[in-house]
Amino acid sequence: MPVSDGRRHVTKPTVAEIVTDSRGDVLHRMCNVILLSPQSPDKEQQLKVRGQIIGTYWDERDIGPTLDYAGEVQVMVTYVDPSERSVPLIYPTKHAQTFGDTETADGNVIKWKAALCKVGKKFT
Repeated sequence: MPVSDGRRHVTKPTVAEIVTDSRGDVLHRMCNVILLSPQSPDKEQQLKVRGQIIGTYWDERDIGPTLDYAGEVQVMVTYVDPSERSVPLIYPTKHAQTFGDTETADGNVIKWKAALCKVGKKFT
């Protein structure tokens, strides 16, 4: 927004409203991600769970859990390997406490930490 200093207009810098994954890649709506384990000392340990970002703190959807701070994202879970079904969610809801619960239409949108996402579709 331009601000007058008496002689000329000065443009104030804006704060970037972005959120990034574990590697610094920008997360945005429709971005495919693999979720990373919050319990692992290895910060890159993947869960065999894929999803799609459907909301960020600045671009939140009115479905699923509400985001409380900029480091959280709303993820629609699209794939859960059977071995991951018993893994608890970071932010359980009344519809979903584990990844197994996200395999229903009521529980497939979860809140997750952006830093525990990795842009991509392929498990390594």
